[in-house]
Amino acid sequence: MRWIHTRWGTLTAIVLWTFLATGCGFLFHNRWLLPVLQTLPIYVYMIHRIRQGAWRMAILDMAAWAVALGVATTWAVYLVGLESGRWIIHGPAYREEMFQWLRTGVGMESSPAQFLPRHLIEVTIFALLSVATASLVSMHGGAILMNYMSYYVGCLMVYSDHPLWTFLLGWKVYAVIRVCAYVILGVLLAEPLVYRILRRPYSLYPRRVWFGLAIVGLVLDVVLKTWLAPHYRVWILHHVHLP
Repeated sequence: MRWIHTRWGTLTAIVLWTFLATGCGFLFHNRWLLPVLQTLPIYVYMIHRIRQGAWRMAILDMAAWAVALGVATTWAVYLVGLESGRWIIHGPAYREEMFQWLRTGVGMESSPAQFLPRHLIEVTIFALLSVATASLVSMHGGAILMNYMSYYVGCLMVYSDHPLWTFLLGWKVYAVIRVCAYVILGVLLAEPLVYRILRRPYSLYPRRVWFGLAIVGLVLDVVLKTWLAPHYRVWILHHVHLP
């Protein structure tokens, strides 16, 4: 098992576990079990990295996990079909919200006055939970969020003439940037509690650039969403035939 301690071995193990956990969650038809399976072993590994002081590696590993989570759940929904929404927390409700926006052009997706307060509330709750629980609760919540976003994209693919192209359009560039920002915050904000438990000194200074990248990502998400969301709606409707 030496290969798992190599860089590529670690990333491969993370991806394989995420796909396996997603498949098991769908097999058991349990909406509460799915995010637990997807998250818990990866969280334990992240804490292990933080204890080693390898927080940069932890960020890269968690980014790989987030990508694998999005890919695995989206394609699982596409292969299983719309009924998989019963196994995904908030999946059908989010799909209907987004489908309504696609049909009418009206909704939170392209209205900064609506989505900006929601984004601020979400990132505030995420940050507080990350600090208070060393990211245990916030990472679990992040998996739930990724799952219902994936359910929406998977449903788009079901109604699409070009599923692969729709997969790429459904995961909008600003959503990917937002996920990356959350990954960085999830790792960095878990550290203070871990270091306190271990009674080790903690310094924010070496991490300032990464905190800055996370903030830039959150701002860029808002700017790009405001600009590109109406265009994404048109691009998606070129390939998707909504019911």
